[in-house]
Amino acid sequence: MKTSFLSISDKNLEELSQQIKLTYNNLHALNQKIRSANKKLIFLNFLYFPSRLTLLRAIYSKIKDKKDAQSARIKELKNKKDGCVLTVSISNLDKVKDDWQNFLNSFNTVVKTGAVWDIVYEDSVNRIESRTIAQKAYDRKEIIYKEKNLAWILCDLKCLYLPNKQGNDIFLYPTFFVVLEKNGKKVQVYGIKDLRITIEKTAYIEEEDLPSKTKVVDHTWKMTNMDSSIDRRFKSNYKIPVVEYGIMRIFSKDVDEAYMFSNVENLTGLKDSCGKVGLLNNIL
Repeated sequence: MKTSFLSISDKNLEELSQQIKLTYNNLHALNQKIRSANKKLIFLNFLYFPSRLTLLRAIYSKIKDKKDAQSARIKELKNKKDGCVLTVSISNLDKVKDDWQNFLNSFNTVVKTGAVWDIVYEDSVNRIESRTIAQKAYDRKEIIYKEKNLAWILCDLKCLYLPNKQGNDIFLYPTFFVVLEKNGKKVQVYGIKDLRITIEKTAYIEEEDLPSKTKVVDHTWKMTNMDSSIDRRFKSNYKIPVVEYGIMRIFSKDVDEAYMFSNVENLTGLKDSCGKVGLLNNIL
């Protein structure tokens, strides 16, 4: 597929979406063909080596020709895959590149200097039944964050990768974002103006090991009375630190994700940079 060049604006967002989906579908189809071709080559190799030990030279030669042809086919498919790329240029690049890079740097500082979790579920807590001061319960999955990009999209600026433990991964670009389904079969494209981010601090009862950059603000007990004092009816009751964490929520029409950070020291910088690129929906 020939490389395409698009300058992003509201007017051509629909065209961009179609181009991204076409590029990805072509790439997906090529990957399937390469896997199928590799399986066939493995089978031919299985037949090839025993045939060299026989006196049936005609069969040996025929298998060799098929094996060579299959290898050439795989090389051809891989060359097509390498060319299956969409090149995207950003309108008014000089006006946005510094703020966007600062946004990426601020995010990386927060996630790489402390712990980060994907919040997969949250709900209100019945404090009386649970005997706790916590107002919300979170089901969270720790993320070992690594930067990642979509190799088949060549953009003037790097994207922000937002991994999802149980859902679809998100790739943010300055004027659009791509949602990649977990099964790898489909992508969706949206305008960045449809996306909003909220950043806030929250008190959290941390019962696991305290990660780096954790700010302890108080202590509580595993079982408490309504006034937050220790419930002495439970002999095995124990003290638990209350820490201050950051929570970032990302949402749009079809996206609703949340992340928890142990590093609140750099959260204000992330909030400020997020506001400069037009994504912030509230402040700390």
